Amino acid sequence: MTIENFFTREVVNKGKRIPLTLPSGEKSNDYLDIVGMDSDVFRAAETAGKRRMLEAAEIEDPEKKEKAYLDIELETIAALIVGWSFDMECNLENKVMLLREAPQIRRKINLLAAKLEFFFEKKSPPSS
Repeated sequence: MTIENFFTREVVNKGKRIPLTLPSGEKSNDYLDIVGMDSDVFRAAETAGKRRMLEAAEIEDPEKKEKAYLDIELETIAALIVGWSFDMECNLENKVMLLREAPQIRRKINLLAAKLEFFFEKKSPPSS
């Protein structure tokens, strides 16, 4: 085996499409394109988010502090979304709105983006 067998960066940076279901569980034609938590774009967002968390810790008003923490978390998770099927621009503001108003999608993204094997195609067993 070679060291390259363990390389994942290229694959998680490329990302993968995930279908979205409605809250009722009904299928939809909508999707998100997400990258993995080991992707370059997410690592940069995570580092920036940690710096902003330190700044937010200085906020004295508890409500403002909590809002700042949530905003930073949503913006960091939003970095995982690199495309979508919606009729609106896939920009930070719209991604944060989606994640804030659809926490079930936020959970799905967090689970899949952290699951390395999700980004790798399963190889079919040889036919007999």
